[in-house]
Amino acid sequence: MSPEQATTLLDWWQEQLFDGKSLFALSAEGSLTLKESSLYPSREIAQLNLQNLSVTVATLQKKFDEAQLKIQELQEEWQQTEEKVKLHGKVQRYKEYLLKAKLIGNYESLLQVLIGFEQETKALHEDVVLKKEAIIKQLAILIDGGNFKAITEEIKVMNEAWKAMSNADYTRNDKLWKQFESLKNDFFEKKKAHFANQEKDYINNLDYKMELVEKARQWSVSENWKDATSFFNACIEEWKKIGPTMYEKNESLWTELMQLKTDFFNRKKDNYAKIEKEQTENLTKKLALIDQAIALQQDTNWNETTQKMQDLTEQWKRIGRVPSEKSDEIWNAFSAAKDVFFAAKRAHFDEFKITLEDNLIKKETIVNRALSLKDSSDWRAATDEFLELMESWKKTGPAPRQKNEELWELFINAKKTFFERKDADRERRKKAAIAYADKRKEQQVEFLKQLKEELADEEAKQIEFSASLQNLQDGPKKEQLKEHLTNLIEEGKRLMEKKKQLIAKTEQEQQAAGNE
Repeated sequence: MSPEQATTLLDWWQEQLFDGKSLFALSAEGSLTLKESSLYPSREIAQLNLQNLSVTVATLQKKFDEAQLKIQELQEEWQQTEEKVKLHGKVQRYKEYLLKAKLIGNYESLLQVLIGFEQETKALHEDVVLKKEAIIKQLAILIDGGNFKAITEEIKVMNEAWKAMSNADYTRNDKLWKQFESLKNDFFEKKKAHFANQEKDYINNLDYKMELVEKARQWSVSENWKDATSFFNACIEEWKKIGPTMYEKNESLWTELMQLKTDFFNRKKDNYAKIEKEQTENLTKKLALIDQAIALQQDTNWNETTQKMQDLTEQWKRIGRVPSEKSDEIWNAFSAAKDVFFAAKRAHFDEFKITLEDNLIKKETIVNRALSLKDSSDWRAATDEFLELMESWKKTGPAPRQKNEELWELFINAKKTFFERKDADRERRKKAAIAYADKRKEQQVEFLKQLKEELADEEAKQIEFSASLQNLQDGPKKEQLKEHLTNLIEEGKRLMEKKKQLIAKTEQEQQAAGNE
C-alpha cells in the first residue's frame, strides 16, 4: 500500500514489510519509535504523517543502507587487517553512531557485528597491556643490577619489542609508556651517577656516547622532522663535549652516529621530494576542481548545484597543500568561480521570495472563500466551488512554509467541516427515506392482510349463495330469489377478481421493495 492509498498511518504500517520491522513501533499519532532492547534504550526515530511519509521513510531507510554499507566495508577491512586492534576506534565510533542515529532497518544485526568486533579488540588490548606490563616488570627487576652495558643492550631489545607491539587503548597505553620511560630514565640516571664516580673517564664517556648513539637510532627513524633535525644538528657538539674514550669503540660509535645522521637526512630529503611531488599533484587536482566550478557557474538547478559546489569545496579541503607560491592564486580563482554561481542563486531567490509572497496572498483569498463556504447548505454549488478552490490551490505554487502550512490547515478544516455537514445531511435524508419505506411496508402488509380477509369473506359468501341457490323450494318467489342469488354470485365473482388482482399487485410491490 502506497502512502497515497493509505487512509491512516497504522493502515500503512500494517502493510509494510522490511527487515527489522519488529524492532519498531508506530503510534496512531505518527511517532515511529525504536523499541527498547538489551542493546539500546527506546528512542523516537521520526514523527510521521501522510504528507511526509514517502520522503521521510525513504530517507531514513537510505541512511540505514549507508550505515549498513559502512559496516560491510568495516567487515572487509577487518578480514584484511592483521593488527585488528587498530580498528578499535572506528568500531567504537560506528557503534556510537548507531546508538544515536535515526534510521529505519535492522539495527540489531549491525550492532551485533560491532559488538563482536568490540569484544575482540578489547581482548587484543588486554593482551597488549599484559605484554607491556610484563616488559615493565622485567625492566624493573633488570635495572636493579649493576651490569650497565648488558642492561643497556637489554633495554634496546625491550625498546624494539615495545615498538613491535600494537598500541593498547590510549589512556592505558600512555600510562604504560610513561612507566616504561620512567624506569629507563631512572636506569640511565643511575648509570650516569655510577660512572660519575668512576675513575676511568673513558668508560664513562663511552657510556654517554653509546646513549647518544641510542638516541640517534631512535631519532633516525622518526618522522618528527623538526625535532629530529635539531637533535642531529646538535649531536656533534654533544659528542665533542663528552670527551674521548677507547679508540676502537669511539671510531665504531662515531661511524654509526654519522651513518644514522646520513640515513636520517636522506629520508628527510626523500620526504621533501615526496611532499613536493604530492603538492604538484595536488595543484593539478585543484586546477581540475576550478574547471568543474567554472562549468557549474551558469547552472540554474540551484539545490543540486549548491550541493555540487559544496562537494567541490570538501574535495578541495581533502586534497591538501599545493606549492606555496600557487596557493593564493588558485584559491582566489576557485572562490571567484563559486561566487558567480552563488551571486546568481541569491538573485534567483530574491525573485523567488517575491513570488512566494504573491502566492501567499492568493492562498489567503482561497482560504477566506473556503471559510465563507463551510456553513453553506447549497450542497451542489458549494461542492463544485470547493473542488475549484482545491485546483486553484494546487496551481498557485509554493508560499512561505510556516504560513503555507497554517493556511493549508485552515483550508482543509473548512473543507472538512463542509463535507461533514454535507454527509450528515445526506445521512439524515437517507434515514427519513428508510423510515418512510418502512412505514409504507407496514401499511402494505396490513392492507394485504385486510384484502385477503375480505377475499375469504367473499369466498364464504359464494359458497353460501351457491348452496342457497341449489336448495330453493318451489313457490311463488322461487324465480325472483333465484335471480337475486344469481346476481349476488356474479357480483361476488367480480369483486373477488378485483381483490385477487389487487392482492397480486400489492405482493409484487412488497417483493420489489424487499429486493431494494
